[in-house]
Order: sequence, then structure tokens, then C-alpha cells
Amino acid sequence: MKLHHQLLAVSALLLSLPWVAYQTVREMESALRAGQAQALSATAEAVAASLSVDASRLYPYPNRLDEPQDAQQQLVFLPAREAVIVDGYGNEWESTPARIWQGEQDLAVAVRSNACGKRLCLLFDVTDGDVRYDNPSRSAATNGDHIVLHGGDGSQWVLASSAPGAINVLRERGKHSMVDTEVIAQWQDTVNGYRVEVSLPVDGLFGRLGFRVVDEDAEGTQVIGNMSLGAGMAPPWLIREPEGLPAQLAIFQRPGLRLRVIDRFHWQLAESGSINTGTVSDAHWVLRHVYRAVLRNGAGVLPAERIEGQFTRTEISHALAGQSGGQWYRNDDPQARQLLSAAAPMRHQGQVIGAVVAEQSNEPYLSLTDHAFSRLLKITLLAMALTGFGLLGYASWLSWRIRRLSRAARGMLGQKGEW
Repeated sequence: MKLHHQLLAVSALLLSLPWVAYQTVREMESALRAGQAQALSATAEAVAASLSVDASRLYPYPNRLDEPQDAQQQLVFLPAREAVIVDGYGNEWESTPARIWQGEQDLAVAVRSNACGKRLCLLFDVTDGDVRYDNPSRSAATNGDHIVLHGGDGSQWVLASSAPGAINVLRERGKHSMVDTEVIAQWQDTVNGYRVEVSLPVDGLFGRLGFRVVDEDAEGTQVIGNMSLGAGMAPPWLIREPEGLPAQLAIFQRPGLRLRVIDRFHWQLAESGSINTGTVSDAHWVLRHVYRAVLRNGAGVLPAERIEGQFTRTEISHALAGQSGGQWYRNDDPQARQLLSAAAPMRHQGQVIGAVVAEQSNEPYLSLTDHAFSRLLKITLLAMALTGFGLLGYASWLSWRIRRLSRAARGMLGQKGEW
């Protein structure tokens, strides 16, 4: 092999330096991910152990813990994202998902629900081709289209109106009835039917809430809703944030950590904190981009789920089965490239009553290694430069020695090749 080919082969060994640096960075990132997973799992288990002392923190009404539930019929009241004004127009409900109950012919109702402090707010969008108002002169009983709400103590609230505007809500329990001034409701006509917006105190519901939309028309009466009219049938349990639970979660709060409490039926009961720390690494943006590209690892990473209320994620299902677990998710938020979720079971008297989910972005952990990556990159480039210049210098010196030796050899030979 010629000398320049030998030097070229030796120079190719320099390419091993970036590969070694790459493997070093990957190993560092893997160690950080494993450490983050262990720390987050320990946090979830600690919070779960603290909240498991008293089951009433999750279930103010103990019967809800053991009673079979139909998730398709339950109303979920998450904290309102903006203040709700009960006017019947529903402009502030656009970001709230709707659940739809479909009846026969053209009758349907889309229901939106929010928790407004110690009150519950609902918006009923009823599709009805033949809206009939209540006519008090026709009979003392409600005789037009109306909505009936049912509470856990047997009370029911009748939302009926003889014209668009405010509704005088009638509360009935047994044979007694009266206008309930604590309930605020508005009726407005729409292109496809009518809309009813209502706000009522949660204390009078006793943990349950059912509804029936009653449609009166020429063909008779049609009823749709989340409960039947069978004797002794209790309304579905309502899903809402137990009072005081967010404050208990806030005790464990720290920047970049989000905590959720999930009941044994996969419903979210409380949430506290945010995965965004608001801090950005001060490393150069080019280095950050290169570093994130090097560490882009999709193995075992699932798409982020955006679910309102009920969660069926793998790690949560395992926790509700009594086994702690974790899962990485991709996140669309540029401040949270990947999201780590760790779930731990909540046990009370030997029974799993729920799960605590701790979520954290990997961005703060990656930021810790930005400067280390910068230094490693600089050292690698410096080593390559020094080694390259060294080989170039050695090759130049060796070439000079060879040329000198060649000239000396030619000078010792005569014209005929004699010494």
C-alpha cells in the first residue's frame, strides 16, 4: 500500500471520534430518561399514598365507589375555562365538548356541562322541528316542550317556559312543588329548535344528576335523556371535582409537574400544575436543535392523547389494576417535545380506589445537558482538528525526509550508475 493511502486510512479513523461522541450523548440521555422515570414514579406513589388515607377525598358519597356505573349516561363537570353567563346564548361554551343523545325522527339534544365553583352549569341544545311552549291556561301541569333535572334525593326541577327568556324553575319533590330561586335558567330559540342554559347549586343534588328532554307534539310525547322513568331508578352519579382535592394536590406541586387524580372508573377528578416550566436553556439555538435531533428517539413513544374527563391510557389502566407504570408520549407543544406519564394506584383497605398520574416534560432534563453537549462537541472538534493537523504535519515531514533521501541517493550515483 502506498504511503498516501496509508495516511488516508489512518485519517479515516478520525471519523470514529464523532461516533464515540454520539454514543456518549445517547448513553447520557438514556440515563437521564431512566432517572426521570424513576423519580416521577416515586412522586406518583408518594402522592397516591398520601391521598389513600381517606377514601372520602375521592368519593364524598361512598356508594359511588362500589355501585356499577354507565359511563355513557354520566355527566362530567370539569372546571369551566371561562366565566359562564347564564343568558341562553352560550357564547362561552364553544371550547366545551358536547355529548349528544339522539331520539326518534328529528329530536336530539347536545349537552355541555361545566363546574362553576360551587355551582353546576349546563347547556342544552335541543334539535326539534316543532317547538311547543308551555301554556298555563291549558292546564296546571306542564304541557309543552320542557326539560326535567333529577337529583339524588328524589327532587326534580322542571325547566319549562311560555316564551323565550328567563325561566321560573319549579322544584318538585313528592307531592310538594315550589319555585326554586336558587336555580337560574334561560330559554332561547334557535334555528333548529331551542337552547336552555341553567346554573344550579351542587349541594342540593346529593351527588347525582339526571335529565330528560320531553318533546310534546301532535304525534304524542317523546322523551330522551340519560335516565329512564322506571320505579326506584336513581339518576346517574355526576362526575365533578371533589371539594378540597386540588388543594391537597397543590401541596406536592413543583414547577414542570402536573398531577391528576383518576377514580376507579377512569374519570379525572382533579388536576393541578403544568408541564411547562417557563424556562428556556441559554445554550445557542443551533446547538439545541442539533442536540434534540441527535436525541430524537421514537422507540416506545406514543402520540399524545387529548381526552376530556375519562382516560383509558395504558399506564392508567395498569394502575387501576394495582400495578404502577409509565409511558412516554409525543407532545405537540414546542416547550414539551416528549411527555413522561407515571401512574400509581391508590389503595384503601386493600381495594384500589383510584390512581394518581404524574406528568412531566423531558425538556428540563435535556436542558441540563445542553452545556455538557456543547463542551463535548467543542472537545470533539478540537480533537479532530489537532489530530488532523498532526497527521498533516507528520505526513509533510515524512514526505520531506523521503525527498531529501531520494536526492542524496541520486547524488551518490555516477552517470553510469557507479558509486
